[in-house]
Amino acid sequence: MNEEILIRAQSARPVSEQTPDRSPALSCELGASTLTCLLGTHRARLTAHLRLFAGLDAPAAGRVELFGIDSTDLGEQQRRALPKRIGFVPASSPLISALSGFDNLALPARYHGLGSEREIASRAEALLASIDYPADHRHLPAYMRPLQRRHLTIARAMMLDPEVLLVDDPFWALDETSRRLIGQFLVSLVRDRGMTLAMTSWDMAFTAAHATQILFIGDERVIRFERWEHFRDSGDADVKHYLEYARRNCAALG
Repeated sequence: MNEEILIRAQSARPVSEQTPDRSPALSCELGASTLTCLLGTHRARLTAHLRLFAGLDAPAAGRVELFGIDSTDLGEQQRRALPKRIGFVPASSPLISALSGFDNLALPARYHGLGSEREIASRAEALLASIDYPADHRHLPAYMRPLQRRHLTIARAMMLDPEVLLVDDPFWALDETSRRLIGQFLVSLVRDRGMTLAMTSWDMAFTAAHATQILFIGDERVIRFERWEHFRDSGDADVKHYLEYARRNCAALG
């Protein structure tokens, strides 16, 4: 049976303020229940490509299809409805400091009018229970640990029950234990919920263990790998340089 394709990029080239006209073109597919890791030395380029998948930016060249529709052809209503199908979590996505963790979580559902307050509260409680949230959701963000805040920012994108979740550097500023716990959480979303996950990351151990597709965004081109071993053993000079740097910071690359 053919894998359902949710997002398809065809020679898509983003434009980033940090790297104008320099991001290489990308051709790839994000299938249902897959985990894609975007790797590369230029963080701004990784983020720019991830934003294309979310439909947040139009490609400067090429084409991006979101559920079979060219992203540039989306009407206003379709674009506003995208967060219900594609959740996007920026690297430094802040929680609103004056709201409790619970109210931060409920915010997207309230904004999109997904039921009464009682229904939204029930939805949020069920989500927190299903992800085994490791804190008191009544606390304000300032009183949470980084791991707890990261959990909530990801869960907030899940409140609309999207089919695709895009996460920009989920391990940013987390210690080793927190990275492992967030990694387990993300893997469970694909394994247990059947979500499609694409993420940027510098965590090579996570990528080696869990990625079903690796997109290496180099200086001149994007290279797609179906297996970690293919990436690890690549003869491409940019990939070798990247891995040499990564091996100095991760003992699990073998």
